[in-house]
Amino acid sequence: MKNNLIGDQTAERPEPRSRRSDFRPAVLAGTLALACGLGVLSVVHAAPVKAGTVQGQAVDHKGKPLAGLHVWIKPGLTTGVVDVLTGPDGRYRVDGLPYLPYTAHAWYPVTYKGQTYCYRLAHPSAAEYQPFNAQSGTTRNFRWQLSGKIPGVEDYKGTGFYGGTLALPPAAYREDMGSLEAEDRLEVTLTPVGPLIDGSPGKKLVLKTNEISQIYDVPVGTYAASAVAVTPAGARRPVLLAGEYSGQPAPSVTFTFEGLKAGESCVGKLSTWTATRNLYYFVPAKP
Repeated sequence: MKNNLIGDQTAERPEPRSRRSDFRPAVLAGTLALACGLGVLSVVHAAPVKAGTVQGQAVDHKGKPLAGLHVWIKPGLTTGVVDVLTGPDGRYRVDGLPYLPYTAHAWYPVTYKGQTYCYRLAHPSAAEYQPFNAQSGTTRNFRWQLSGKIPGVEDYKGTGFYGGTLALPPAAYREDMGSLEAEDRLEVTLTPVGPLIDGSPGKKLVLKTNEISQIYDVPVGTYAASAVAVTPAGARRPVLLAGEYSGQPAPSVTFTFEGLKAGESCVGKLSTWTATRNLYYFVPAKP
């Protein structure tokens, strides 16, 4: 495992260096002096964590260790970040942290149907989302999670969730197109087509759009989607869907969530979409 000291989080990350057996302390922006130990931990909870140390393990949804992932130990009172890679057993360790408050973050790039998706890993316990002071030493573990609210992250149009965001704006206008009232919502049925991104079969979802015609926190996968418009009084009206703005509307459309765009990095995304997708609705005009 390796630690990189990054003073500017927006700067381009250096290419990973080969693993080394020892490191010297380094100074970050004149404020952080960090000595990063590389010993592999046999059991994370076997002994109290010494002062100035944070350690832990990253695993997937089945508990399998995730090697080579970037873990950021981010100070709360100054700039910069410690970047450490997980080892073959998914474990990492950082020693020599100054006695400041920190938070821990990790990212997992996952390939699914030819696209790469960036998952910010979850902590297995609520307490691990809280900032820690290195004076007492601590453990911060990570686990891949397909959906759920990210604690402590303010939501902006779906950015505060581990799952994907589905947006349903209106399709290109046509003369045979009706309209929805301001208080109407789309009720969307999503049926998995094949396994989800984690290999699980998934399940049928029936979800309603919010006031900006979006649905948050959908587990990433391929789905067959259909929809109806629902009024506040419960009246229902047929709606057609299209995968493209000017596409041909149909009762059902099959789609896959979109992942990272070309050139985007998976590391450093503290609050962003895991995946997004637009579907376009078409309301047939009343006879």
